[in-house]
Formats: sequence, structure tokens, C-alpha cells
Amino acid sequence: MTKINLPISQGGDPVAVLSFSAAPTKIAVASSSARAALPTGTASGDVLRVGSTTDCYIIFGSVSTDADSDDHLFTSGVEYMSVPSGVTHLAAIRVAADGVLTMSLMD
Repeated sequence: MTKINLPISQGGDPVAVLSFSAAPTKIAVASSSARAALPTGTASGDVLRVGSTTDCYIIFGSVSTDADSDDHLFTSGVEYMSVPSGVTHLAAIRVAADGVLTMSLMD
């Protein structure tokens, strides 16, 4: 078993950290909906780090899922999300400017 040295809080308690588990998956966010499969090995309940260079609308779903302006607004930046049950893909569409959305599976 590998020993992991966790950072310690100011109160002296270990702080749990996440690390990247697989190669990231990228979506070119543009005026048309685009989708990509979740990173290899992703399962229901796993944690995804989702980052975007632009404001966009996103939705989890299947290989046929398309995003539109009625979906969840994701502002540029980074969020950690739990993967919903039964999904295999994430779709995105821009609000105003093109950009890139990156999904990374976390351990």
C-alpha cells in the first residue's frame, strides 16, 4: 500500500485531496451544440472537474444529447460535479463566445 502524505489544516487535521485519474476530455464550445463522452473509466457518482474558458450551457446525457439555452448555465471557470446515474456524455453550447470545456475524472 502506498502512503499518501495529506496536507494538514491549521487545526491539525488531514485534508482530503483529489488527483487526476485519466486523460482529460475536451469539447469545442461553439454556436452549435457539441458533445463528448465522459473521460474513460467514469461511473455514476464519480467526481468530474469541469472547466470552461467561456460561459456555456451544459447537460449530461447520452450519445444523442444536445445542449440548448434551457440547460444549466456554466460560467467560465472550474467546478467539481458528481456524475449522475445513467449518463455517458456531456453536451455544451456557448452563451456568446466560443471556447473550450474540459472534463477530468478525479480520484
